[in-house]
Amino acid sequence: MKFSVACLAALALLSSKVRSNEVEVAGDRATSTVDHLLQIVQLKLDELFVESSEQVEQLLTELYHLRQSVEHVTWLTNRVERAVQKVQLDNDVLVRNVSLLTSQTDNIILNQQYCANHEALKNLFFELTPKCLGNQTVPPIPTPSIATTTEAAETSTIPCSPDNSIVYERCTQAPSISGVYRLRRQDGTAFSAFCEQERFGGGLLVFQNRLDGSVDFN
Repeated sequence: MKFSVACLAALALLSSKVRSNEVEVAGDRATSTVDHLLQIVQLKLDELFVESSEQVEQLLTELYHLRQSVEHVTWLTNRVERAVQKVQLDNDVLVRNVSLLTSQTDNIILNQQYCANHEALKNLFFELTPKCLGNQTVPPIPTPSIATTTEAAETSTIPCSPDNSIVYERCTQAPSISGVYRLRRQDGTAFSAFCEQERFGGGLLVFQNRLDGSVDFN
């Protein structure tokens, strides 16, 4: 009987030791599992940190390039504005040049018309002078010493007027027939000159005016 009790006690003690060992083994396994999970979490966090750092660096790079692009666009805009201003200035200069060219063209046209009228008056003078002078030779009309002078060349021909003693102040006072008349200068002296009374409104004193020396009035 005592032996049986002793055996039971020994078995109970052995069973408690076995259970204690099993608990220790289970605790060690749980600790290892938790450590492994912590390592996995740490690795994931490290990966996320690296990935976030790369994304932040990429964003900073893109922001830098975007800023460079904005500055380039601003530079191009300023350059375009300067180009537009230059075009406007060139356009103003062109408008002024066109206006000047138009004015010079008008002056050339007026000079051409003047030359044409002058040539017509010269031809008319040589056409009518023989009628007034009869068979006398028409002397050449002298060229004034100054190209812009308005004084008529004095001639010694016989005037076409029937009364050679009549002296007029200007051609507008002479008869309405074109011819050579006696006119009075401001100093009181008289001279003979051809007055155009039938064309261009009449009352015109015919005289020479060499523009560039290319026309021979003789």
